Amino acid sequence: MRLEQLQAMTPREFYHRLEHEYRCQGRHRPPLEQRIYGPVSEADLTAWMVFLEARFPGFTSDGCTCVPSLAAKAACQWHDLLYYVGINRRLADLELLYWIAAINYRAGWVSWVAHNAWARVYFAGVRLFGGAFYAWHRKLGHPTMPVV
Repeated sequence: MRLEQLQAMTPREFYHRLEHEYRCQGRHRPPLEQRIYGPVSEADLTAWMVFLEARFPGFTSDGCTCVPSLAAKAACQWHDLLYYVGINRRLADLELLYWIAAINYRAGWVSWVAHNAWARVYFAGVRLFGGAFYAWHRKLGHPTMPVV
């Protein structure tokens, strides 16, 4: 698939393509979905990151840059990948909001309220300060980047 095709997709379409590929390699749900149901092991996060780095040469992520990752490391890695590939910045930021808000949403209303508040704080942060990081990721994810 060419980079232009990836950039034309919505983040959710892009995610479902990668999720299918990830599962075809004999793995369980990607960590983004696992977080909905409970904690994710460091091994699962590492396997996800290895998959993304193999799929997108040159891509790297430190999780949530400049803020604690806490339970949102997979969501921040996904957000970084969307920046790297060049998906619309606003849509990428909304994906971060969605995935952080979805963390442990089945754990009860207190968890739901807390994660929604946390998601909105991180969303405000990436909207206010994410422009420089978007530009930086776009330099790394150069338009001539080979997409496997």
